[in-house]
This record gives sequence, structure tokens and C-alpha cells, in this order.
Amino acid sequence: MSARNVTVAMLLVLVVLGTWSFLNPAWELPPNIATYGHKIDNLYYQILWITGIAFLVTHLVLIYSLLRFGHKGEGTKAHYSHGHHHLETGWTVATGLMLLWVAVVQAQTWNEIKVQEPTAEDMFEVQVFAKQFEWNFRYKGADGQFGTSDDLYSTTELHVPKDRVVRLYLRSLDVLHSLFLINLRVKQDLVPGTTTRVWFNAMQTTDEARAKYGEKFDFEIACAELCGIGHHAMRGKVKVHSKESFAAWQKGRIAEQEEVDMSGVTNLWNGKPEGYSVSFWEYAGTIKPPRAEATH
Repeated sequence: MSARNVTVAMLLVLVVLGTWSFLNPAWELPPNIATYGHKIDNLYYQILWITGIAFLVTHLVLIYSLLRFGHKGEGTKAHYSHGHHHLETGWTVATGLMLLWVAVVQAQTWNEIKVQEPTAEDMFEVQVFAKQFEWNFRYKGADGQFGTSDDLYSTTELHVPKDRVVRLYLRSLDVLHSLFLINLRVKQDLVPGTTTRVWFNAMQTTDEARAKYGEKFDFEIACAELCGIGHHAMRGKVKVHSKESFAAWQKGRIAEQEEVDMSGVTNLWNGKPEGYSVSFWEYAGTIKPPRAEATH
């Protein structure tokens, strides 16, 4: 078998496998429970169809070109071409128009999610503190303020109520992390020295999801940015509660925190790095935190 035929055969296998992967239901997105998630999914599938068709067409053209214009044997004079100006202009313009179309159709969704954040009076706020290799969460207590003695804390598990706007304030203590809540269609980088925020509204509780997908089903938290040797272990779960279930979790968490020594947790959030006059939480969101005294 000639080298040309081997190449064509490999390309055909690639086309078949690529088409099978494209149409295989196993590659569908995980279940969505966010109010705006269907809009993100629609954009994803539109772009997937565009790139999938482009993949198929370009590879079929490549296979045709190998068969049609391949080596004709000894003594055959080769034809040298410097390109086809109109053809090159055509596919460049077509590609540009596709990119422009994607930019236009996604603008409204981007504006809704990233620009026009909701201002619900009963918004539920959570502070997210990332460090190698752990997700930490802080919730307001009865006084409605962060950084007070009645704050509630959790590690690796984010607890939120259903049918309520949730706003997350994100900071990283050490390196670049990325909060990925796939079922809520949230992916946001945590950049040291900055505070970022995201919001979502969950339409389904964890118990409802387990009734539908199985008792072991969970809404996953992942770090989507390589953050060190333990990156693979920086995982967690989102627990979405009904109103009654969330009140019960809060009550139980208050009781748990009263029975154990919370100094290690509170020091992580409220303690001060050596030589600084701000807490670890404030330090994580400050490029140049103020010194307690100029001793360094």
C-alpha cells in the first residue's frame, strides 16, 4: 500500500471517529440546573455544530485532494500553483462572518450573566476562599454580616438554597484557581490580588436530582486551572437545599460549630499574615496589603 493510501485511510478513520464522537449522546453536557444555563448550552451546541461541520468538510476536501491530485507516476510533470486568490478570500471572509455571528448571538447572554447582575433583595451571598488544594466557604450568620462571630463555615461543600439568587465572592490566597460548577454553568478564574464574583439561581435540589439520576449523584465542584501537584484533588460538591432543608442545615451547622474548636477555621479567614495588618481574606484580595509596621 502506498503512502498516499495509508494517509487517506488514516484520515477516513479520523473522520469516522470524529463524526461518531460528535453524534454520540455520551458526550452531551451534564444536567443543567441554572436558570440561565439553557442559553449557555444553546451557544455551546451552535458553536459545536459549526466546528463539527467545518471539521468534516475540511477533511473530506483533504481526502479528495490526496486522491485527485496525488502522485501520478514517474515521468508525470508536476503542476505548481501559487494559490487561488478568490478561493482564499472566500474562506477567509466566511470564517470571519462565522466569528462575527457567534459574537453577535452571544452578546445578549453575556450581558445578562456578566453585566446585568440581578439585585434581588433576598440574594444569598457566600464568600469563597481558594487555596492549594481546598475550597473554603463562609456564610453570613443571624446578624447578616461577614466577619463576625456567628459566621458559618464549610470546606469542600457549598450549601445554597433552591430558587434564590446566589452571589459568590471569590478570592485566592496563593495561585490561580478556577471555580467550575458544571451543573450551574459557572466557570470563573480566581486571580490572586483580585476579587471576582459570579451569580446563579439553582432550579433543582440535590435530593430532586438524586431521585432522577440516582442516589450517588452530586453537583460537582472542580478546579479548572492547573494549580499545583494536588490540583486533581481540589474537588467538592454543591448541596442545593429546599427552604426547609437549608434552614435545617444552618441550624445543624451552628450546633456543630459550637461543639468543636473552630480556631483553625476562623484563623484561616480572620487571622493576619505575619507582618500585615489585614486578615488572610483581605490579604488574598489585595495586591499590596498594608504592613502592620515597616519591619521587612
